[in-house]
Amino acid sequence: MELINNPILGLFVIITLGFIVGKVRIASISFDMSAVIFVALAFGHFGVSIPPVIERIGMVLFIFTVGIQAGPGFVDSFKKHGRNLALLASFIVISGVLLAFGFMKLFSIDKSLAVGLLCGALTSTPGLTVAIDATSSPLASIGYGIAYPLGVIGVIVFVKLIPRILRIDLAKENSRVEAEEQRASPSILNAHFEVENLSVNGKTICELKLRSMTGATVSRIQHGEHCFTPSFDTVLYVGDIIK
Repeated sequence: MELINNPILGLFVIITLGFIVGKVRIASISFDMSAVIFVALAFGHFGVSIPPVIERIGMVLFIFTVGIQAGPGFVDSFKKHGRNLALLASFIVISGVLLAFGFMKLFSIDKSLAVGLLCGALTSTPGLTVAIDATSSPLASIGYGIAYPLGVIGVIVFVKLIPRILRIDLAKENSRVEAEEQRASPSILNAHFEVENLSVNGKTICELKLRSMTGATVSRIQHGEHCFTPSFDTVLYVGDIIK
């Protein structure tokens, strides 16, 4: 089979089919990019594999992308809701660990398999990497593959149903959050002004208290043919163009 002999071809076929399947909507629910793993599971069942180096690169890119996406709002969110979010995240992880440990003991499940099941149920791909390194066992990946689809489906169903159960209008809530963010971080407006007031002539920016009176920051000044970045001691003259 060509896909088995050519892992790079198999990789692109899996990704392509995953994107196609992810676009399919059933009752307004779609798997989006998560569909890639379902396709990969199917192909993996038939013996398709990829080189370990590609697995590493894919993992690094995944973690990098998550960091880049979460980075801009991470600090603000942590300042506003850090304590509650940390408690909620800790509760989810700890409860998952306790359940995994309990079922491992109850059903005599292999430790490596149990760790993989935990990572899959929490849909924690970085956790899988740590599990593989710690256990050096393929059972971790197998457990992850078993639990991950159920974890994804559970999260999707929960995210779709909880607003309906709580009767939350997502569009309205989204507008409210955007309005709050706009008030907290208003957009930057750029404007140019010409100094015409004679009472301003010959006074420094510090003396005029432009920042405290207007909330504006003078970033550039054009005096005649000369354009420069001002300081608090910069003197303004009639005819100057300030930005």
